[in-house]
Amino acid sequence: MKTLTLYLLIAFGLITAYLTLWPVPVTPIAWDAPQNAYYTKDFTANNRLAGIERLPLPDSDGGNHGPEDAALWQNQIYTVSQEGNIISLNPESHAATILTNTGGVPLGIEVNPANNHLIVADAYKGLLSVSPSGKITRLTHTVDGTAILYADDVDIAEDGVMYFSDASTKFGAQAHGGTFKASLLEVIEHGGTGRLLAYDPKDQSTRVVADGFTFAN
Repeated sequence: MKTLTLYLLIAFGLITAYLTLWPVPVTPIAWDAPQNAYYTKDFTANNRLAGIERLPLPDSDGGNHGPEDAALWQNQIYTVSQEGNIISLNPESHAATILTNTGGVPLGIEVNPANNHLIVADAYKGLLSVSPSGKITRLTHTVDGTAILYADDVDIAEDGVMYFSDASTKFGAQAHGGTFKASLLEVIEHGGTGRLLAYDPKDQSTRVVADGFTFAN
């Protein structure tokens, strides 16, 4: 009996030491969750997507998955994949081709009406411009001397300013094993390190519009 008790105490001590001393990347922040409204208002159940038609992505280099966003450009649907591809889809013939590969993980995508280029928020590369021929130009990947670690979504205002999110300034997508793993760390910590940025093509400047967001998706 004494031997069993000793083993249990040793096991308890080891578990306690592990939980206390083992380094983890997150420092969780306390959060008081709002009351659950269940399936009401914006969360009311609906069947608006019941009749959707799925468009296949091209099976290239082991496949394409995880299209985050889509844009309509010259009667073509353009979307992205976790493999780094910018993909063109014909909505009628369903023909799919790869326009280019960013070498990163493109997420948000919009059409720039000023020049018909695609503007892409790439989690690894920052804010990119993609020409109709597939040429990639990086517009920005830093702001106020800090790196943009997780460019996520993008939209373009009427004045041409490009607003995009940096989902986490602590858990960079590339440094932490990909967009999914980094997003989990940001959400688990709940530290509000995400921010909204703006890129002005007129003077090629980047500024912080707002910050304090938890995973600014």
